[in-house]
Amino acid sequence: MDTIIKTQIIDLIHREVIPAIGCTEPIAVALAAAKAAEVLGRKPEKIEVYLSANILKNAMGVGIPGTGMVGLPIAIALGSIIGKSAYGLEVLKDLTSEGLKEGKEMVCKKCIGIDLKENVDKLYIEIISSAGNDRSRVIICHEHTHIIYVEKNGEVLTDLRTANASGEEVCENKDLRLSFSMVYEFAMEMPLDEIRFILETAELNKKAAQASMKGNYGHTVSKTVSGAFGRKFMGDSAYTHMLIMTSAACDARMDGAMIPVMSNSGSGNQGIAATLPVLSFAEDILAQLGITPSSAIQMLYRQIVLTRGLPLDLHLPPAAPTAVGGMSRTELDTELQKGVASLQNGKSFSVDEVDAALYQEFGI
Repeated sequence: MDTIIKTQIIDLIHREVIPAIGCTEPIAVALAAAKAAEVLGRKPEKIEVYLSANILKNAMGVGIPGTGMVGLPIAIALGSIIGKSAYGLEVLKDLTSEGLKEGKEMVCKKCIGIDLKENVDKLYIEIISSAGNDRSRVIICHEHTHIIYVEKNGEVLTDLRTANASGEEVCENKDLRLSFSMVYEFAMEMPLDEIRFILETAELNKKAAQASMKGNYGHTVSKTVSGAFGRKFMGDSAYTHMLIMTSAACDARMDGAMIPVMSNSGSGNQGIAATLPVLSFAEDILAQLGITPSSAIQMLYRQIVLTRGLPLDLHLPPAAPTAVGGMSRTELDTELQKGVASLQNGKSFSVDEVDAALYQEFGI
């Protein structure tokens, strides 16, 4: 694979796999609000919010970290008051009880207006904050942390928008176009040391699952499955262990716990689902062998260095013989004709020879 493409893929992973606290949609709105307040230079007196239908739908009914509340108004208020845009999707991590009180007071003043913005990217967030004669405007588009437009008092500070054929303003997307073959080639060829940072995802998401198991978040799916009732009907297996670990982390973040997870492509749940089932299964297998995941990785890496290759044999699975039931009538007639022709030419095999041929070609 071309070195430039490898670098682009790694850069893409770094951008798309990032820590997040809480459900990404309301937190992205809080991020835009924080940036608008920073540009404004003081506490907003009025906040106008325009959202795409997808953001509006996904952000309305989820918990906001550290508040015990759900919905957008409190997320917008806290982003404007205590949020720091430099934190990205961890924008609310400095929340205190005093900050929460101030945020609730802002919500009660009904100075936050939320409306639908039509004919925009499915991920679109626009915040207009004002205080006195000052006004700021911030737009996030296409990605949860991608700020494409910043304006203060009519002066454009940032503008990454482009115009389409009809003259409408759209957000620019210059991401590398991935294909399955490209991803597979990257996974097979990339040196482990250059992508070792991905292990941080598993570690962070596992900590989120462990913290969740100590509390009562969301639907408490993990505690139900791991409890006596769950074990009775679902058993105690590698499969249920995967369910327990994954659901624990998801329940906590969707219920507004102040627990960071590593998101993937703008979704915390995607980040969790892409890592914890694999990690849970690996830990179960390694536990049976009496070794830890970190020990297994170190052992594999040492062997790769020593052998200058993969320390295991890779074989294509034996081809399965064609089942008669899977043939069409024409295909079956063709195969039977081959057999008749072999007999007519005096070609025949003993039972032992047939067994040996089947074993050699198909492993049966």
